[in-house]
Amino acid sequence: LKKCQWLKYDREKVIKILKDAGCSVDEETKLVRFPREIIEQSLRTVPKTIQIYDRNGNPSVNLGGGNTYVASGHNAVYYHVIDDPERRPITKQEVANFALISDSLENIHIVGIEAMPQDVKQRTSLVHAFDAVVNNTTKPIYWSPETNIEASAIIEISKIVAGTEDLSKKPFSICQLSSTSPLWWSTGAVEAVVNICQNGIPLAFLPQFPA
Repeated sequence: LKKCQWLKYDREKVIKILKDAGCSVDEETKLVRFPREIIEQSLRTVPKTIQIYDRNGNPSVNLGGGNTYVASGHNAVYYHVIDDPERRPITKQEVANFALISDSLENIHIVGIEAMPQDVKQRTSLVHAFDAVVNNTTKPIYWSPETNIEASAIIEISKIVAGTEDLSKKPFSICQLSSTSPLWWSTGAVEAVVNICQNGIPLAFLPQFPA
């Protein structure tokens, strides 16, 4: 590990959480410094395996347990029909159909959000897509919000589906979030990180590398 890592955040809320945890903050530049001991302490808390459940609360995939899993999807915008050179915007029903097919294929273990439906309001596209998927598969779902507003809506849907306010006991989805650049997190994304973690949903980070 390097002596420290530097990240920059937009929101005071997140900066306060990090500061309270032992990180140092430059109040002028809002740069957050992660001391070596904080990084090592955090790594020690990572579980060796993470059990993911299906929509009905049954054990499904055990991440880190030595098995390899396949996830379908995700996050396309256009749709191609075989032998047709023209691409076209995808619909919510087609996202639902994709989830239904993924649910039937035994070699697909996790169903990703195939695409962002274009026949709904753009700002609600991911929420509609999650709705289409969760209603057409019992398998774990892989989803990736861009804002905390999207994350909050899907968390509320997930609580209704699970029948509980505590999603940490039997999580049936995995969330993916990524930084804008290697050391920069946008406001919506970093607030979503906090929201996802506080609700006990397993979180995958998609690393960004310099061009």
